[in-house]
Amino acid sequence: MGMNGRIAALSVWMVIALLWLGCPPSSGDDDDLGDDDASGDDDDDDDDGGISIVATYPEDGASGPYYRDCLEVTFSEAVEAVTFALSGPGGAVDGDTGIDGAEAHFCPGEALACETAYTVDVTWDGGGAGGFGFSTDGLGCPVDGSPVGTTFAVDLTAVDIVEPDGVGPLIATFLDTLVLLQVDEVGGGEIQMLGAISDAEAAGTEQDLCLPTFSPTQGAPGLWDDPYFEFEADDLLFSFMGEHDISVERLVMSGSLTPDLSSFERGRFEAVLDVRSVATIPEVEDLFGDMAICDFLSETLAVDCVPCGDGEPQCVYFLAEEIAAPAVPGLTLVDRTAADVAGDPACAAD
Repeated sequence: MGMNGRIAALSVWMVIALLWLGCPPSSGDDDDLGDDDASGDDDDDDDDGGISIVATYPEDGASGPYYRDCLEVTFSEAVEAVTFALSGPGGAVDGDTGIDGAEAHFCPGEALACETAYTVDVTWDGGGAGGFGFSTDGLGCPVDGSPVGTTFAVDLTAVDIVEPDGVGPLIATFLDTLVLLQVDEVGGGEIQMLGAISDAEAAGTEQDLCLPTFSPTQGAPGLWDDPYFEFEADDLLFSFMGEHDISVERLVMSGSLTPDLSSFERGRFEAVLDVRSVATIPEVEDLFGDMAICDFLSETLAVDCVPCGDGEPQCVYFLAEEIAAPAVPGLTLVDRTAADVAGDPACAAD
């Protein structure tokens, strides 16, 4: 399939998905924490006028929670004050507490240690008290060796697309390529990665050399806190298929490498896309006819545009979670600019 044919086949959500190439989930602070629902009710709690703990995350005695997760407690009814006391081998762990009706959460101020036991004491309105314990899993332990040169293959049709709701099946329909992410440099708390797309005709993990590669956040280093990585950038321009500039007002991606470098897990990808830049792509514009792009999204997909930085409601928020990407043994990406692609006779047919 040639380049123009591939563009014509993509919906606007395919365009959003391909922003993975340029970047890198949420950030500003270190907590990509707390994406799991409360579950389990094996805690040891005292009733306070009928108020009791009915569920916790993690469950009492659980083994395997992610080391960057928030803790969650669900009460039998709404509470006004809750205190969490989290402790491990190193002593008490500080963090932030939030309450929403009958649910409360505690997000540690720093990532917990991997493969480590923790206890949680919870107190609430009027002297109610309870608690639970858990052990973190191996995801979060430092990587064994250097990750530099490791390439991961992301299948966007398999991720949990949270926002906009309902577009996951649409992306799965149109997307026939993988996103390839390679670790180029790590050190001093920073990481650099290179992105590319797989060759659809090869139907595997081979890089498509007739599409430009991208540097996550356009060359700005991301955070590296072994094994956790995170990128965050604002006001970016990405080249779509080497021909059109796509404007992204905010972009965040994060995840954790497994100790054996066989994959990265618990990935999270977040972007605010200015759809006005997408609407200027002729092949995409043909999909909408005379309709404004936000009207098209609202009427056909029930997706509402949100205000961009200039106040105009012409942006779309995109969020994907629970991203897992296996490493591809032996694959080394070739850095390709748009000029490289344009000057390559092998790409002329595309």
